[in-house]
Amino acid sequence: MEKCLSVVPLTGGALVAGDEEDDPILISMSSFEGKKGTYEVFGVLDRATGAPGPLVETETFRFYVTKMPDDQVGLMKINTPGFQEVIRREVAILEKLQQIAEQTDEDAVADDQIPPHYGAFFPRVVEVVEPNDKQVAMFLGYHPSIRTYKQLVPLPIVTEGKRVDLATVQWILGKLLKVLDFVHAVGYSQGNIEPGNLLLETEVHGVFLLDFSAAMEEPGDEEKREEVKRAAGLAWYAAGGTNVKKPPFDAGVMPRSGYEEYVNFLARIMTGKTTGASDEFEAIYEMANRIWPKESFVFNGKRQTKRPFHVFVSYPFVR
Repeated sequence: MEKCLSVVPLTGGALVAGDEEDDPILISMSSFEGKKGTYEVFGVLDRATGAPGPLVETETFRFYVTKMPDDQVGLMKINTPGFQEVIRREVAILEKLQQIAEQTDEDAVADDQIPPHYGAFFPRVVEVVEPNDKQVAMFLGYHPSIRTYKQLVPLPIVTEGKRVDLATVQWILGKLLKVLDFVHAVGYSQGNIEPGNLLLETEVHGVFLLDFSAAMEEPGDEEKREEVKRAAGLAWYAAGGTNVKKPPFDAGVMPRSGYEEYVNFLARIMTGKTTGASDEFEAIYEMANRIWPKESFVFNGKRQTKRPFHVFVSYPFVR
């Protein structure tokens, strides 16, 4: 049985963290030589055994923190015995997604449009190393807008004993629908729309999906709708909703009429009444523009509009 996919958020700017007693400590374990240079691999200290272990471990793969040849701190994902093809397949998927994302950004810039930056929503394959015929390691970095993986915090940690408001749900679910729309349009399902696979950057409103090992090529409409349904469920739970209660209403965040519309929107998708990520991505922003009207700004000498930035805030909450 697979362990729940989760990430230990490390604090501080050094590879060995820890002024605080509970801060995870990284220990250098090994290095891999690649075409781009040396990748130094770090494990997280198990305080009970005194030995380093993976940041994440499942039946098929392990994640470790890695210092890249360019000194960026990223991740190494390596297969467990017998699952080399899982990593090879994921490499191919991520490389295709990244190639299309980069081309889409270039086309947008050429047309004086704001690039969509789809590549900021998932890992970038920096290099693949096969030290022997039983191991495949891929080294993962990020879009330039992400400085380090320590910016990214799993949803279960963000909402542990807390909840967020619906203005925060707007950027979480809006961007999650955006990346699902992209992945589905390219011809894949994401494969792991679960709380521990959804990482957030709360300062600049980033959304990141870490694991694509279960992505499916040419999914059917039912599989794609199920991912949209799951995305809405994550948003509902993050906002404090339960199986029997709606998310709480925050009067300072939105009017009551907007709250009712937003909750009904989430509830509809959660019951499977959806035509897919593309339509819901459009619908969620049309709704948000009614609830939180846009303000104007200038980009590349052209006047555009966007909604006011909502600073991330969470509230104590007992489920």
